[in-house]
Amino acid sequence: MLAQLALDVNWTWNRAGSALWRQLNPELWEQTHNPWAVLQTVSGQSLKRITSEPGFRATLDEIGSRLCPS
Repeated sequence: MLAQLALDVNWTWNRAGSALWRQLNPELWEQTHNPWAVLQTVSGQSLKRITSEPGFRATLDEIGSRLCPS
């Protein structure tokens, strides 16, 4: 879902979306505001760790439900 979100420019400037990308790589996010670039810099291990954090997961799920409504 992160890859789909990274490619959806509607979420680039969304406050909740920005918070997600900032958590993954704060320095790169502040420099580029490019979610795809941020996603490409995160190791698989870091991605697994952060996506298992309840707060991150809740935000991701909320954004995902708006992106792909059931």
